[in-house]
Amino acid sequence: MKGSEADEFSLEQTAPVRLFYIIITLTLGWPMYLVANVSGRPYDRWANHFDPYSPIFSKRERLEVSKLHAFRLLMLT
Repeated sequence: MKGSEADEFSLEQTAPVRLFYIIITLTLGWPMYLVANVSGRPYDRWANHFDPYSPIFSKRERLEVSKLHAFRLLMLT
C-alpha cells in the first residue's frame, strides 16, 4: 500500500525552512501587502493601506486613516 503525501518526508516541513518562510513573509510579504496590496483583493485602481482615498477604505473610514497618520507623525516628532 502506497503512503499518502502527508506521510512522506518533505523539506518544507522542517523547522529551519518554516522559520525561513516566516521571516520572508514578515520582512517582505507583509510590507508589500501594506504598500502595494500584493496578494490582496483586486481593486479597480492602485490600492495601499496608507492612502485614505484608497479603494480599500470607505468614506467613513477615511477620517480615521487620516487621524492615524497624523498621530504617527506626532509620535515621530
